[in-house]
Amino acid sequence: MSIRPIIVYSVLAGLIVMAALPQCWGQPETPPPAADRAQSEELKKEADLNLYRLKRSIEKDGFFSARIALNIWRSTSLDAGTFDPKLYDQLKIQLYEKSMTDSLSCYQYFIQKKDLNNAKTCMLIWRSHAREIDRYDPAVYQKLQEGLEDLTKK
Repeated sequence: MSIRPIIVYSVLAGLIVMAALPQCWGQPETPPPAADRAQSEELKKEADLNLYRLKRSIEKDGFFSARIALNIWRSTSLDAGTFDPKLYDQLKIQLYEKSMTDSLSCYQYFIQKKDLNNAKTCMLIWRSHAREIDRYDPAVYQKLQEGLEDLTKK
């Protein structure tokens, strides 16, 4: 066998590979079509609107509504390419801290009403949310436990 067929096959294989490569290599990228830009702008507007709704929900709504708003904002901002992990963490901490504060006031309310089951539920919610954002304090939890024990003694 001569070397000539091997060279011919190598050249043909190279030509096939080169034909399969995009023709625009080395050329600057063209701007996206107007429809793509419009869709991108629409996604950004939707993400901004959902961020506004999230902040309002954290202020005004309960935990689960605000948690849903957080997830919706995260999803739409990822789609729009504007997701900020630091902002996400800040908003999540803000949401959980508000829930912890609400849980403590709920606990106090039910302790005053001498309602053991609901007070315990509020205490457990506080513990769960405190652990979620690394704000769990065993001393606070112990005081809450003692409040429940005092209620059962009465």
